[in-house]
Amino acid sequence: MSAPGFWEWAFLAMLALMIFGPDQLPKLARSAGQVIGKLKREASSTLDELKQASDFEEFSNIGRELRGTTDELRRSTRLSGPIASDARPVKPKSASMPTVTAKAPFDPDAP
Repeated sequence: MSAPGFWEWAFLAMLALMIFGPDQLPKLARSAGQVIGKLKREASSTLDELKQASDFEEFSNIGRELRGTTDELRRSTRLSGPIASDARPVKPKSASMPTVTAKAPFDPDAP
């Protein structure tokens, strides 16, 4: 079913004019416009509330998932450091290389 065209609207306007008369038709049109405006505002505010609620739910679900993932990582890998605890990580002691005090042999034939 398609939207009404020009002739359908003209027929409906003539029908309304004959039923309600020229005195009541402008009042009726004004009140119908106000009702339609109220319905649009209510629908818009309801959609905004639903969008805000869904965004909040989405973010809270993401937070729960992240908390669960970090808990699983802590349990499964037994990590140490900032992920597993609040303590700062300890730097490992590096093995120091022995210092060579003797000079390398000199080769006079080397280029």
